[in-house]
Amino acid sequence: KNLEEYVRIARDHETCIIMDEFYSHYYYDSTNVEPANGGADDNSNWPKTVSSAAYVDDVNADPIIIINGLTKNWRCPELWFCWIIAPEPIVEMLAAAGSFFDGGANAPPQKLSLPLMELDFIRKDTWALQRAFEKIRDYFLKDIRRLGVKVLHEPVFTFYV
Repeated sequence: KNLEEYVRIARDHETCIIMDEFYSHYYYDSTNVEPANGGADDNSNWPKTVSSAAYVDDVNADPIIIINGLTKNWRCPELWFCWIIAPEPIVEMLAAAGSFFDGGANAPPQKLSLPLMELDFIRKDTWALQRAFEKIRDYFLKDIRRLGVKVLHEPVFTFYV
C-alpha cells in the first residue's frame, strides 16, 4: 500500500522518486505456497515480491525511476549489471552518460547473463532466496531476542530491524 501511495504522490506533485528495488525479492510475508512445501511448481505459483512498477500507469509520464540489478536479488555480486525503468528521456540520458564514461556495457557478460532473466529461473531462484534468507532472518531474530533486544516490528522484507 505504501508504494502505491508514493507513486500517486509523485504523480500528483510531479516530483521524481527513485525506487531502489535491489532487494525486492527478499520478502517473507506471503500466502503463496512454495513448491518445496506442496505448492504448484509452474507459472501459476510465484513467490511474493515487491515493486513500485505495479503502480506506474505510464512509464513515460509517471515521475518514477526504478533501479534493480543482478547483485542482490540474483546474488551475483561481481556482475555489476543493473537496469532502470524510467521515462525514455531519462533512460537515453543515462545510456549516453554510461557510454561517455566507460564506453558502454560489456556485451559478452551481458549475453552470458541472459539465462538469469528467464522467468522460470527467476521464479525458482526467488523461492530459494526467500527460503534461505527467511531462515537467516529467523535465526537473527531468535538470537537478538535471547540477548534481550525487543523487536517491535518483525521484518517481513529483508531482515533489518
